[in-house]
Amino acid sequence: MEIKQNIAARLSPNDVIKLREVADQYGTTVSSIVSSILHEILDKLYDSDGNMLNINSVKLKSNLSSDNAYYTIKDISKLLGMNPDTLGRAVRRNRAKVSHFVRSGIMYVLLKDIIKLYGKDKHGEKR
Repeated sequence: MEIKQNIAARLSPNDVIKLREVADQYGTTVSSIVSSILHEILDKLYDSDGNMLNINSVKLKSNLSSDNAYYTIKDISKLLGMNPDTLGRAVRRNRAKVSHFVRSGIMYVLLKDIIKLYGKDKHGEKR
């Protein structure tokens, strides 16, 4: 028998209103909507063996990933099958064309700018 536990969470009034609207629309409780959302998120953070994934693996596996998101050079090069050093040099050469920033010595670039620059989609296929 599964024992459920309560967890207190502070939410903005706007989020509470949205949760109530969703629960009303689906004919269920706010609690079950929150449980479903958390279950979905936690499923993305753990592999099938129950081990927590590192953040880069989560970003690459996420169904919510977008061309309008910033990723590390290493992640984008892996996604597009490119050499990370070559991609990093290309970004530095094309600074005006590629939105990027550096945090803790790691360069993050906008995926859609890389796609424009190289004409590849997120699966490495030519457009």
